[in-house]
Amino acid sequence: MQMGRPCVITNFAAKGFEALLQDEKNTLIAQNDADFAQKLQKLLENHDISAQIAQNAQKDIQPHLQSISFDAILSKFL
Repeated sequence: MQMGRPCVITNFAAKGFEALLQDEKNTLIAQNDADFAQKLQKLLENHDISAQIAQNAQKDIQPHLQSISFDAILSKFL
């Protein structure tokens, strides 16, 4: 996301980041294997959606990627 790429992640990977990650806005969150494949296909077939999700992710996530912010989030779960 930080590198301006759209991401498809599992719902497990999104845990703890629910306030930041929004399915279909700044990432694609898959509920199962079939959903993961479908969302990957969506990104590959639609450049406009892919670009919009990547742009939203970079804008929404960037302020939270500083090492202090990341360390604080990670510390809450360790």
